[in-house]
Formats: sequence, C-alpha cells, structure tokens
Amino acid sequence: MVEYLGEFVVIHKEVVNSDGRCLKLHVSGPKGQEVAYCKDNIDATLRILADYSEISIDGVRIKNRKNGRISISRVRIGLNKLYEKYMQKFVDYSFNLQDDMCSRLFRMIHRDRKLMRLFVDAPESNDSKYNYIGGLLVHTCELFETAELFAKMDRIGKYINYDHLIMGIMLVNIGKAKCYRMTERGFQVTHTGLYVGAVSSSHKILLENAAKMIEIDEPVLQKLENIILHHSPDGNVLARSVEARIIYDLQNDRVTEVRKNMQAHRRIVSCSIWNMSDNCSDVG
Repeated sequence: MVEYLGEFVVIHKEVVNSDGRCLKLHVSGPKGQEVAYCKDNIDATLRILADYSEISIDGVRIKNRKNGRISISRVRIGLNKLYEKYMQKFVDYSFNLQDDMCSRLFRMIHRDRKLMRLFVDAPESNDSKYNYIGGLLVHTCELFETAELFAKMDRIGKYINYDHLIMGIMLVNIGKAKCYRMTERGFQVTHTGLYVGAVSSSHKILLENAAKMIEIDEPVLQKLENIILHHSPDGNVLARSVEARIIYDLQNDRVTEVRKNMQAHRRIVSCSIWNMSDNCSDVG
C-alpha cells in the first residue's frame, strides 16, 4: 500500500536501465540509509531533485532476503522547504489586499496559530493530487496565482474585485483544515469533516472572526458568505457575484491544466460574468 514514508536527504542519484528506464536514489531518512527506485514520472522527479536535496517520499517499502528497498510512487519538495516557500507566498497575498475588511480578516485568520497549524498540515482532500501533508497550503497558493492571472486579463479583470477573489479562495479552503487529521494510517476524516463539512466550517470561521471586528462592511461580509455557501454540496445556494462563480470554477477544475491553457479557459470565466453582461460573447 502506498503511504507517506517520511522526509529524506538525497545522497546520490542515477538513471539506470537494467529493467527499463529507472531512477535509483540513495537516501537517508527515518530508518537510516536506504535505496529507492522510481520508475514513473522520472522527468518530474528529476526536476525536483535538480533544485532540492531534501524530499518527501510516498511509496512502499519492499523487503527481501538480502535487503529492503523503497519503491517510489511520488516525490515532493521536503516539508521544511515546502512550508518556507508556500507560507511566504500565502503571507505575501495578505499584504497585497487593499480592501480594509479583507485585509483585517485575512490577518486575523493567519494569526490563529492553532487553525494555521491544522491548515499547513492538512491535505486538500483524500482523493486529489494534493492528498499529502501541506497539500491544502499548496492548493490554496496555486489557486491564488491562477486567480491573479485571471484578474490581470484584458477585458475580464475589470469585472473582478481582486481582493474579494483572493479572500474568497482563502475562506473556501480554510475550513478543510478542520476536516482531516494525520494518523499512522494516513489522513482520516475528523468529526468536523464527517458531520459538519468544509463549507460550514469555513462559514463558521468567517462569522467568528467578523464578530471580533469593531467595524464590519456588511455588503462585503454577505458577498464572502455567498462565495463560501455557493460550494454547498446540495447546490442550493446560487452565486451572487463574479468572484463566487470564478472560485467555484477553479475549485472544481485542475489548476495546473487551467494554467496551461488560460485562453481556452477564459471563455468559462467570461461566461461566469453573467450578472455583468447579457451576452458573454461581449465580454470574452
């Protein structure tokens, strides 16, 4: 069974061809020095190894009579570097916000150490490509980056409130932090995940922090509530803003593929601006 095996330092790497093209790694990790083999996604793995010597490995330990080895399923940036890289991005977006309420709200949530500890350790979900420690943080930052590209697009950006878009993405994802916990068997869904859900959890976090504010911009609060609740599983809450539709589109698409073909996806975003134009062809 493929599982998270821990953090490793790469001592040596080489591409071998004894059994087809294969990447052989000598690594040092939780169980000392080991040999690991990667037969899939070799090029992607080599790109990571070109920049990082500390890595996280998902895979299987295979034991035989002579010695054991690791069969690698996936290699990622080591957790220390991942946290350093993506937390800096996360914080940078908070300082770029101009809307007073969004700026205060973002920083209040960021200062909640208990919540942020859950956030940086959580997966985006158990069945997505971000199903690893730090996956939710990476997913959120990639959504920030993609949303920013849309906000800068000619003829589309003028219809988008950048601050509400970024704040909405953060709020839609922050509730997931309370839905998973790491165990020896991997991530398990918590009581909150089973009986409350990520959407209700995010909504509660928004309202609890808004209640601590001396002054509240009620229209902005209602807009952020709608962005969150538009993701309700029952689908009964309609989007009331361009930002709610865009975030929903991005959350339900694969971010990397959207970014590879931004112009093709531009049509989807243009049509999301349903409350700004009677004919979406006039926008795109």
